[in-house]
Amino acid sequence: SGKSSLFKQLRMLEAETSQTAPKIADRFRSIVEQSGLPITAETLLTISISAALIGLLGGYLASKSWMMAAFAAAAGLVLPTGIVFNHRNQRIHKLRMMLPEAFEMMSRAIRAGQTIQGAFQVVSRDFEGLLAEEFAYCHEQQNLGLPPELALREMAQRTGVAELQMLVVALLVLQQSGGNPVVILDNLSSVVRKRIKLSGK
Repeated sequence: SGKSSLFKQLRMLEAETSQTAPKIADRFRSIVEQSGLPITAETLLTISISAALIGLLGGYLASKSWMMAAFAAAAGLVLPTGIVFNHRNQRIHKLRMMLPEAFEMMSRAIRAGQTIQGAFQVVSRDFEGLLAEEFAYCHEQQNLGLPPELALREMAQRTGVAELQMLVVALLVLQQSGGNPVVILDNLSSVVRKRIKLSGK
């Protein structure tokens, strides 16, 4: 069935990704980008090192103990990164919670005669919040000439949301083997709702 084909393609893509796993530095940059914060990985690294040095000096001056100074330095090194990682996780959660309704909106738009690209525009125009911004940016990239496949892959990478990666795979399956995009989007909406429920439990 289309649904089993979708998950087969997803597993193949995940296997391919694991074989070409990005370097630690690239992974770190991706995580910082996925946080949505106006900060680069290099800036975050500079802040963390500076905080560690301040913690080291301040901890020693306050306690006259190098052990306490080392603890303060470690806290200064980890805290900025921890804040960015936490913000990233919250942002991914917010995006994931919006996806079922967005997929349903795309399904309705296609039923009304829109193309898939037009359905992206509908979500970017009629939806609210982070997801509308991401869909608008993806649609704009396609308008500027970026191939739809690349624009979708970039959105999935930029957001870090696994369910958007599922959308990419589903649309690739649709492009290669045909099928009904309405059925695929409805199935995706159902799958994401179930994943959210399981995650909640």
